[in-house]
Amino acid sequence: MADRDPENPVSDEKNEDINKDLELLTGISHRRSIIIVMILVYINLINYMDRYTIAGVLPVIANDFGIKDSDSGLVQTVFICSHMVFAPVFGYLGDRYNRKYIIGGGISFWSLITLSSSFITKENYWLLLITRGLVGVGQASYSTIAPTLIADLFLHDERSRMLSFFYLATPVGCGLGYIAGSKVSSVAGGDWHWALRIFEVTPVLGAVAVLLLLFVVQEPPRGAAEGKIKRESLTNSSWTSDIKSLLKNPSFVLSTLGFTAVAFIAGALSLWAPTLLMRARTVLYKDNPCQIPICSTDDSLIFGVITCVTGIVGVIAGVEISKRCRRKNPRSDALVCGFSLLCAQPFLYVSLVIAQKSLISTYVLIFIGETLLSMNWAIVADILLYVEMLAAPVQQRRWFSHPQAAGGLLSTLFEPVSCTYTYLLADEKTKEAVLIDPVLEKADRDARLIKDLGLKMIYAANTHCHADHITGTGVLKKLLPGSKSVISKDSGAKADIHIQAGDEIKFGNFALEARSTPGHTDGCLTYVLNDKSMAFTGDALLIRGCGRTDFQQGCPSKLYHSVHTQIFSLPSECLLYPAHDYTGQTVTTVEEEKKHNPRLTKSEAEFVNIMNNLNLKKPAQIDIAVPANLKCGIQD
Repeated sequence: MADRDPENPVSDEKNEDINKDLELLTGISHRRSIIIVMILVYINLINYMDRYTIAGVLPVIANDFGIKDSDSGLVQTVFICSHMVFAPVFGYLGDRYNRKYIIGGGISFWSLITLSSSFITKENYWLLLITRGLVGVGQASYSTIAPTLIADLFLHDERSRMLSFFYLATPVGCGLGYIAGSKVSSVAGGDWHWALRIFEVTPVLGAVAVLLLLFVVQEPPRGAAEGKIKRESLTNSSWTSDIKSLLKNPSFVLSTLGFTAVAFIAGALSLWAPTLLMRARTVLYKDNPCQIPICSTDDSLIFGVITCVTGIVGVIAGVEISKRCRRKNPRSDALVCGFSLLCAQPFLYVSLVIAQKSLISTYVLIFIGETLLSMNWAIVADILLYVEMLAAPVQQRRWFSHPQAAGGLLSTLFEPVSCTYTYLLADEKTKEAVLIDPVLEKADRDARLIKDLGLKMIYAANTHCHADHITGTGVLKKLLPGSKSVISKDSGAKADIHIQAGDEIKFGNFALEARSTPGHTDGCLTYVLNDKSMAFTGDALLIRGCGRTDFQQGCPSKLYHSVHTQIFSLPSECLLYPAHDYTGQTVTTVEEEKKHNPRLTKSEAEFVNIMNNLNLKKPAQIDIAVPANLKCGIQD
């Protein structure tokens, strides 16, 4: 069992030791990381205030320019089109250049353009369209890059919480944009220009944002939170190769399409709802008519308040519901998004139908519908950030060989609840195969893959007696007759074959050497391919981490000695495959861990102190998993 319990991810991420690890990897303190998020939230707030101030006074603009609905709709359409075109461009630039400078330049640009647009006269509607398009360019520089900064500062549930905080600014900023725009326009006698000049809000607040970016925000290394700080692993790729890679990821594509539907609904609602409500009010109260600017401001104000409240409630509810459901269903993020979107549809549809009959009912239905829509904002962003990482571990396959044998196959399989990697190694010539660390719930999958590949499994081996899942070795022996279970003789567990340091597990022309690496448990083994090109470290060594040492005969000093003498003694280019990873990483090298592992690069005394002060909760499955694993995964 590694030192992060997937059943209790929130408590683990709050752990001081994890924060110290992140500080070592990013070079940024946890406190500074939180301050950076607060600055990004502030920028996101003024971003959406600026974007939807126009929507709050759209009826006034249409009246001033004397244009139809189709023409006034172009104000937002031009903005969206330019934003859509330039967002991938800034995403590409953000992967390769300093992100805070790109964001700062974008803020300065859109602030000045917004201020200049407040001086456009009624004869130059086309100029208003141009300025809104340019604002879309500036805001694209921020909206595509800012979430990646948060992703590089936090992990797991804390990342989700920070993203939810960040995306709270989306509906709140929209609502404040409606409120500020409509009220200022009303106070100014219906002059929409002052909605863009309010206290010179955009340039002043934009200047503050730029100063905070330059002097407070630190740029974290890309991928550092996941441990990807070796520069060779971050080589630049072409824009076309990036797009091809994303298009091959169905989870990314489908999530993007789903959120496009959310944006379509939310965008149309945010732009036209105040106008719809104003016209509905005109129909309902036709015996008490009023001027368009005056009528519209009240509805824009009310709609702005609704947007703020529903945004806060929806974003928080979405994240919290998904987080709690994730413990039972790893697909909870997608399910919560889909369910909330489906539920929002009837409420929003009925609100349009009854608008001319009851404004109160319309507001209530819009409130419910917007709350459900807002549940998507933070969750989808989190999905899009991690889905590219987690797509790979489901199943990866590569070939290996050495001078005495060719045609070796390695297939990496993943179990998402305990975040366990199972490794299938086979000799393509003889078809003999070995399975390392199988999981009970995935035994059928593993057996099916072995049969599909035409392989014969001769051994199902465990690196140790796991505490976070039940091994699949016992079930696999029944599904694949002739296979034998393997574990260390020091584990105390039953198995067909008990091995010790120096023993070999042979499959075809290949062999795995067992190296004793106690410390996480007494029975921990690391399996090393006979040419020392790769090793399977179990929980002794993880990517930028190691297994915990506070149960099952755990001992920090033993673990430190095991890793340094048995694993770090392997060739520097040797590939290391862990039993677990919670960030989507699949492989590291001896050289990387010797340089960058935040714990095992310390002195032994420092390492012991770190491990003795983790204060982690007991693994959720330990009372079930350990007794079962002592009997080859067979439960009573």
